[in-house]
Amino acid sequence: EADDAEGGTSATKSCQALDCPAYTETFVQIFAHCREYGNLNARAWPEKIAHENALTMAALSRVSESFMLDRIKGLSINVTNGAETLGALIYLVDAIVKAAFGIRGRLRMPAQTRFRALIPAWVPDMLVLDTIQTQFDRFRSRDELVAYLRSVGIDPVFYLDSPSTGTTQLPDAAQTAAAIDPLPDNVQWAIFPEGAVIGLDMGVLELGVVRDSTLNSTNDFQVFGERFRNLARIAPAQAAYWVTSDLCASGQFPPAGTARTCD
Repeated sequence: EADDAEGGTSATKSCQALDCPAYTETFVQIFAHCREYGNLNARAWPEKIAHENALTMAALSRVSESFMLDRIKGLSINVTNGAETLGALIYLVDAIVKAAFGIRGRLRMPAQTRFRALIPAWVPDMLVLDTIQTQFDRFRSRDELVAYLRSVGIDPVFYLDSPSTGTTQLPDAAQTAAAIDPLPDNVQWAIFPEGAVIGLDMGVLELGVVRDSTLNSTNDFQVFGERFRNLARIAPAQAAYWVTSDLCASGQFPPAGTARTCD
């Protein structure tokens, strides 16, 4: 009432103006597969040709998924969490709770908002190894542990491959005659609200068997195709985290009467 009585700028109500965000152009990536065979081999060993085609498509999927993981990592805020002083499940849930708190709070999202989490496929097995070493509730199955992760607000998708940077999420190319290779030192994973990242899919071009005069002259043929895909983040920058978690399947938990150290 006093501001209104004074008039002038004292009585002026503020009105927020927002600048429209700039358009972001995203080019679609081409993923091609091509395998060349001899006509005689294809006639003599059709089972081997089918097997080699399956290997070619598996390699294409690995290249494609690694590219998508790199894209999500590049479009996300890169953060860290965890330590090897306590069990893996403790620090994984720690990261989920803190990440959800940050994203919900900064974007003023409802408390019941769920999050998509992209997690390496081997992590549920690590959680099984972690829980088998605890004092209570030791015999929890893989499915039970995944269900527990869902109960803390995430919908997990388990990826098979690895981003090209940071700790690889894949085993070494071969096991040597020594101790069994350990699990990766760090877990790389992503968390964001559903719909924050969208897939750009422009379909596929599958030419199948390709024959031309050059291939015919050497008695060969090719199997060729392409996929046209990419990803884009349409949510604000604070909506997506890429987390590098230092986790150890030790089964360790704070001793009775000992609290975790908090910030």
